Amino acid sequence: MTASAALRTPPLDRLVRTELRFAGRRWQAYRTCGITGLVLAVALALALVAHTGLSPLVFAAVIVSAVATFVGLVSITRLLAGAELIVNYHCEIAVMVTTALLLRLLGRPVLPYLDLTILGVGTFVACGRVGCFLVGCCHGRAQRWGVCYGHEHASAGFPGWLVGVRLAPVQLLESAWVFSIVAVDVALLLLGARPGVAFVWHASAYAAGRFCCELLRGDAGRRYFGSFSEAQWTSLAVLAAVTLLGLAGALPALAWQPAATLGLAAVMAALSAAGGGRRLFRPQHVQQLAALLDHARARASAAGELHVGETSLGLRVSASKLLEAPSTESGGVEIVAFSCPGAALSHRRARRLAALIHQLLRAGTGAHLLAGARGVYHLVLPAQRSSAHAL
Repeated sequence: MTASAALRTPPLDRLVRTELRFAGRRWQAYRTCGITGLVLAVALALALVAHTGLSPLVFAAVIVSAVATFVGLVSITRLLAGAELIVNYHCEIAVMVTTALLLRLLGRPVLPYLDLTILGVGTFVACGRVGCFLVGCCHGRAQRWGVCYGHEHASAGFPGWLVGVRLAPVQLLESAWVFSIVAVDVALLLLGARPGVAFVWHASAYAAGRFCCELLRGDAGRRYFGSFSEAQWTSLAVLAAVTLLGLAGALPALAWQPAATLGLAAVMAALSAAGGGRRLFRPQHVQQLAALLDHARARASAAGELHVGETSLGLRVSASKLLEAPSTESGGVEIVAFSCPGAALSHRRARRLAALIHQLLRAGTGAHLLAGARGVYHLVLPAQRSSAHAL
């Protein structure tokens, strides 16, 4: 890459890479971030062990148990799925449960050590999400702003159909949120909060933030139940469990906890009542749409014919080219038509779909949307930048 090209590259695009260069060697970016997170987590937790007067030997046992739980769960998942699949929420919950059981067996108070354990887990997760951002896993949805991944990332497992598509940097957003949660954890412990308060704060704040981050997640392998992803249902379950345990006296009962749980449930109910249109933008459906667009464009280019495809949700898509259009500098435009006969598209939803198609086609900045007859919309993409109103 030339110096001038590097200057034109957006800052986030310059950061992402599968390998890091340090001390004359190349290091795998994801693994390096994970190891860094583990070292920082252990160092921070042990420093607070000394401050709170807890037993370093007991916490060393907690660290061994947590690492063994994480490695064991990843190994079992790899065996069942046939590939390495780290589900962060599953690992966090498993570590908390095994830590509580270990402390019970050792006859030690559970809550003070859980405060430190969840703080360490949060530090590890925050660093791990930076690794996710660098290599492209757990990526965001197609947006006008964000980061683009290249063929280097596709060779390492990033979806090839998203190479060059700008995506929301949801991994960095989650990392920043978790780092801020950990900062509050540390402040609570240094200020002498009663045992369990840091744990309740961390679990609740992470659940709320994770629910919001899921709205920007774009990896097509995510599982959905009804209108929400598995992680979003888990977030509600975590908030509800922490609230109920607080009311039962097993955890500190914070005044805002029930309101937070009811608030999240209300948000989910409102989003669910908004209708099924959100499913059109679900990652699995976006993947189908991208495949249809590629196929339709290939048919239009090779044979000049109009090919109409349909997704599993009934969205119909076609593409065609006009090679001699005097209105554009290049003498050519591409037209993508789309409609949803089973459920008429509102103009607002059509504009969102047009913006998504625009991103998936990696088109230039000039484009405009025309509403046709019988609910069909036409997205016009000039071959070169035009004066058309941008989407």
